[in-house]
Amino acid sequence: MNEFNESNNGLCTNPYPVKVVLPDLILRVASLTNKVVAVGTSVSVTGTVANTGLIDIAVVAALDYRLSKDRTYGNADDIVMTPVVPNSVYVNPGTMGLGGTYPLTQTVGMLVPANTPGGVYYICGIVDVSAKVSEVNESNNTACSATAYVTIPAH
Repeated sequence: MNEFNESNNGLCTNPYPVKVVLPDLILRVASLTNKVVAVGTSVSVTGTVANTGLIDIAVVAALDYRLSKDRTYGNADDIVMTPVVPNSVYVNPGTMGLGGTYPLTQTVGMLVPANTPGGVYYICGIVDVSAKVSEVNESNNTACSATAYVTIPAH
């Protein structure tokens, strides 16, 4: 369309702040059972995932649990455990709205690898291990038990 004045087709306003609304997942490792655990057996972990963000998650958020000597998830001393039932450790979309929580009792347990050295360990975990959920804060997804709960006997 031809116009008399082509320079007046746009409009700008004063800048207006836009707030990005995202979920924010936090894992709380509450406790676990089987405090003395033989290698090759499982330990049952009880934890809670909380969403402190403003909207629910839109994709599945996977979790991971490990044994640690120093309450730090993801460093060199971690012992990676696997779920007894594959793909059983996750939070589904639509389960946590604003401020919602999702209790996760790993009743099927996490397998302690056969090559785990004897000693006393904390249980550490991470929510959204695959980083599929866009969050307000991506650095607060890990947690460890306050006490070294798991004892692996020398073998």
